[in-house]
Amino acid sequence: MCKETTEPPMKRQRNRDYHAADYPDFTPNVSPKEMFQAGIFGGTYFRDIKIGSKWYRNAWKEFEPHGWFSGLDIAKNIACRDPVLSRNRYKAKCGQSLEQWLEKGWIKTDYDSHGWVHWYCRFFLGRRCEDDVRQISRWKACAGNKGRWKRNLIAKCVKAGKSFDDETVSPTVRQLLLHWGYQLTEPHFNEYKSLLEKGHKTSFIPQHEMRHVVKNKDTGDQTATPQAQDGRKEQNEARQERRRKRARN
Repeated sequence: MCKETTEPPMKRQRNRDYHAADYPDFTPNVSPKEMFQAGIFGGTYFRDIKIGSKWYRNAWKEFEPHGWFSGLDIAKNIACRDPVLSRNRYKAKCGQSLEQWLEKGWIKTDYDSHGWVHWYCRFFLGRRCEDDVRQISRWKACAGNKGRWKRNLIAKCVKAGKSFDDETVSPTVRQLLLHWGYQLTEPHFNEYKSLLEKGHKTSFIPQHEMRHVVKNKDTGDQTATPQAQDGRKEQNEARQERRRKRARN
């Protein structure tokens, strides 16, 4: 069994992040209640599941007293057997199956039978256990300051010339990040965008597809596309020809 201790529940800060004093680098900005109310996992997250020979039933009841599911139909939005994409906040399919989670060792049934969100619900309320470091490291790799999927979404927005909250840009990644208690913010967007504009390489998009967002160090202008470079070359040649004509006259 998990050796448990208790800390105060996470609190929202002025910057909208949630904070836990003992893990200051764990800063989700969507609470469990906000996740469920928005729509995650097609309404199936706390469905009854069987792992090995053991059934895990009605896991959602532990959190019902906190009002997280107020106004929701448990059978449709929380413990539905099969996912319904229209119940997801971004109407997108993402993530892997329970079987895949188990194969990869992501679920530790000694701690939280349903996985990361189950762990987050308990951590948010103040429970601490031996699995905290592992689960927080998973969150950081996905949605932390240098999180893979957080930066993936920002790069896609920048490439497309879209704002941070344009939901037409990768609803799948937005849904995935919501499953990890995170929603992209303008400050986070601007921070990584500035790196991309300075030529920071991203592994998510081929570098040649990001050339148009890199700013010239001297002028602050965006680096010219090949077409623009050809146009500038023609303009330079025309100016040089005019100078030669004036010199001859």
